[in-house]
Amino acid sequence: MLCVALPSLGVSALAARHRRHQKTRRQARTAAAAAQDPSPACERSDKAAQQPQLPRRTALAAAFAVAATEWLVAGTAHAANEAVTSGLNKYVKRKKLERLDTYIAPLLEAKGQLVRVGRVMLQDAGEARQLLRSGVFAGLRDNVRSLGEYASQRAGDDSGRELVRGFFKELEGFDSELRKAQREGAGVEEARKRLDGTVAALERLLDTVPPEAMSQAQQVIAAIRELDDEAESEALKVDAGEASKLDKLL
Repeated sequence: MLCVALPSLGVSALAARHRRHQKTRRQARTAAAAAQDPSPACERSDKAAQQPQLPRRTALAAAFAVAATEWLVAGTAHAANEAVTSGLNKYVKRKKLERLDTYIAPLLEAKGQLVRVGRVMLQDAGEARQLLRSGVFAGLRDNVRSLGEYASQRAGDDSGRELVRGFFKELEGFDSELRKAQREGAGVEEARKRLDGTVAALERLLDTVPPEAMSQAQQVIAAIRELDDEAESEALKVDAGEASKLDKLL
């Protein structure tokens, strides 16, 4: 539960003002009715004898008090709303951006995975959809939004955020075409078009990255792939050695 500090005006004070406001309104209505009474002069004199009449100055003062009270109540409500808004803003936590190079390498990997998705969807649209939800795609949305935010900050406008929206639109369209192909057994021609649009949208977003940062991210990816190749090579050697031992035992 959010706790927002409201203005110092308490509930009891608001209730008291409301009661005074209602009393002043009743006085104003009485004064207005007395001033606009269409009854004959004799009846008016009788009514005047029966109940006291407010002087004209008092009636005007009462009317002014009604207007002032309404303005005060409206102003108090407006101030309360502003206080609530400012209080809630303190609780809105914006995710702090990491270093720019944190997002570039995963998005370059995502671009490569999109190419693999294009090959897989020719055989199995359902498996292609699974690839869109695994691996580097697990954190795709956060990476894309963060890179777009960096682009907007550098440009001083919403251009980066527009690129983000364009990419997600293409990606969702691509996934929709894959789902249609999976359910209906249809071809993937339309999905291929949307895939090309998705890759192009991601490339436009990556084009906003400064050359130095892009070069560094590419070096990181190259180093990771080299380590993966070495690990795979070692695994193959171990498998070959185990197979040789097994052959000797047999």
